[in-house]
Amino acid sequence: MFFKQKPETPGLPKKKILYVDDEPAIRQIMLERLRAYHYDVIMLEKGRDVLDKAVAVQPDLIVLDQGMPDIPGLEVCRQLKANPVTQPIPVVMFTCFTQKGFEEKCVEAGILGIIYKPEVGELIQLIRKIFAGKKIVWGEEED
Repeated sequence: MFFKQKPETPGLPKKKILYVDDEPAIRQIMLERLRAYHYDVIMLEKGRDVLDKAVAVQPDLIVLDQGMPDIPGLEVCRQLKANPVTQPIPVVMFTCFTQKGFEEKCVEAGILGIIYKPEVGELIQLIRKIFAGKKIVWGEEED
């Protein structure tokens, strides 16, 4: 796949994203897309690995999938938000999980936004808004 690279802002450190998904093909696609925007991307495939890694690397953003085989993304987020070290890190969900009441549970867990697969462009747009410091209300920009 070829993605046109976005210009890098000289002098500014790269934003660090911790991306978690158990599907290797999705991880590869997202790695390419996020690096095209010059983000520093750390990929994980299991929910249980997120907690320690988030403390160690202090990412600027965490992207979770709900449907992981060990710990669901929602539970990972709850644990991140319960830890004072990782509590301030913004968390977004990129998933195909659409069970009734799921979005309400995400709000309660502290998830900043949810984008449904395969809307990669929407996820990138949400990430860029977060990094631009815009207030996000479930994917909507608030002036």
